[in-house]
Amino acid sequence: MPVYATAAGTVKYIGQVAGYGGVILVSLEDQNSTALYGHIRLYDALVKQDNRVKPGQLLAYLGAGFSPETAGERKHLHFALYRVPGIRFRGHEPDASVLNEIWLNPQNFLQERQAVYITEETCVLDATY
Repeated sequence: MPVYATAAGTVKYIGQVAGYGGVILVSLEDQNSTALYGHIRLYDALVKQDNRVKPGQLLAYLGAGFSPETAGERKHLHFALYRVPGIRFRGHEPDASVLNEIWLNPQNFLQERQAVYITEETCVLDATY
């Protein structure tokens, strides 16, 4: 299943991360935030670090279910948005105040941009918020 960029930005990281398998981080232009795409098949990713991406651009494909690419889980996309500078891979926060301070609600982000509805047949969206 294909994974597309949600907004314009620059690829800041592409590689393996424990708990996520393959990960692509995109620093979003005009957003002061970063998009995390996890459980990606990296060997044929279509972007590299420092590449600029456009909204809707094909980045990569989901990793195989129950493989190291998906951290042993079913095939799905882990999509998260955070608003602190730098590279961040933490998937869970200790309390709601940290969660609300650092992470953005992906559903709101996508609705504000009138994103296309993603169905289960297309992709399962596993959003961190």
